Amino acid sequence: MWKRLCLVCVFTLTVPVWVQAAPTKTSGPAFLQQGKFSIGVKTFTRASEEVDNSDSDSGFGSDSDSKQESTTSIYSLVAGYMVTPGLQVRLGVSLGSTESDDGYSKAESSRTIIEPGLRYYFQLSPNLFPFVGAHYGLISGTSADEEDGYGSSESDIEGSSMTGGGGLLFALGGARGGYASLSLDYASSERTRTYDDEYSDDEDKTKSSGFLTQIILGVYF
Repeated sequence: MWKRLCLVCVFTLTVPVWVQAAPTKTSGPAFLQQGKFSIGVKTFTRASEEVDNSDSDSGFGSDSDSKQESTTSIYSLVAGYMVTPGLQVRLGVSLGSTESDDGYSKAESSRTIIEPGLRYYFQLSPNLFPFVGAHYGLISGTSADEEDGYGSSESDIEGSSMTGGGGLLFALGGARGGYASLSLDYASSERTRTYDDEYSDDEDKTKSSGFLTQIILGVYF
């Protein structure tokens, strides 16, 4: 949370200065003009704690309660290029990690996601631009598990994802400036986990889907 708050503060303080030093404003919405580049960042951090006491009446008392703590962090950089007025080609790179601990076992995983995509912007006002878009992601990563009394194991993670939806972008500036976008997307992914254990060549396949909101802060020039 503090990292995101610091990011917002830096963005708020630096963009107005940068905009004032920009060349004279051109005719029409500068953000939509062909040839414009944009670079944005987004972060996501979630910490959760789950308590499973389903076995509390099994005769073992409260010692059978299981508490699992997990933390997921994702940092993303998104670049875009306006190929025609309103049509933007995009490329996103995300680095993510997850750590979990239930008292008996620990798991750590890291992953990289490469997401090419397209967005199309409409003009609602000189500074507001609704948009629709879609992205396809390639997922690659590793995972390490350690369980008390059973040693550790490692696995490789590969998969893909599809994301589509729409939102609203607010742009501030002339020939160059800053922007903030908010989107609601539907995402689905499929991942395959292959264990590197010499005693096992098992594969686990996982599918997930759902809605997500994304906030991106960036600049265009």
